[in-house]
Amino acid sequence: MRRRALLAGCGASVLAGAAAALPGWGGAARADVVHVDGLAAVVGARSPRPGAVLVRWSDVDLRAHLARLAATGTYVASPVSRAEREQARERLIADALLIREARRLRLDEVGPPRLAIGYRAFFDRHGGAAPVESLVASLSLARGELDQVVAWEVATGDFVRRSAAAFATVTDAEVDAAFVAESHPFVGLELEQARESLRAFLLERRLDAERARVVARLAARVPVARRRLP
Repeated sequence: MRRRALLAGCGASVLAGAAAALPGWGGAARADVVHVDGLAAVVGARSPRPGAVLVRWSDVDLRAHLARLAATGTYVASPVSRAEREQARERLIADALLIREARRLRLDEVGPPRLAIGYRAFFDRHGGAAPVESLVASLSLARGELDQVVAWEVATGDFVRRSAAAFATVTDAEVDAAFVAESHPFVGLELEQARESLRAFLLERRLDAERARVVARLAARVPVARRRLP
């Protein structure tokens, strides 16, 4: 039994080719390894069936390690805690709800150019290619597994931005008001020094709020079966 591909329409070989073409990416992932393990959750049904998204414990552990990496910029080869697993699983379930809806609307395709951009952002968030390579090598990941993580991030991010399109522009007036209120991490800078960084910060916060709103709406009507934490 092969590990289920989490994102429909994104073949591992196409995604691997896009990743390998990126500067600074040595490609430590092993193409000959396929992880098979137990289910952490089923999204879209109470048990595995066509149309449901399966979340495996190896997916959860990978996301937990990546969350650590994003926080520290350094890979630490130690087991993830129960709390880290639970947080990672809930994030994956939220992503799966978004992916399932994007599939339904046929908005889940991620081509190589978009994936390459997604990989650059992914490396930026995780301290660069080197610590990601260390993680990939330590966990003996298949190349397709990391490709799926990045493709899923791209697809869910694009889906949320489409959903938020009507209010995805942050005006100068909104930037000015936020700067005066000091509800941002740029306190101490002059307004013009901070303007574009503050605009990006406010947009990211707006997208996070929209993501939470959409996930809550989907969670209210889509069945999710969580398996007991091992």
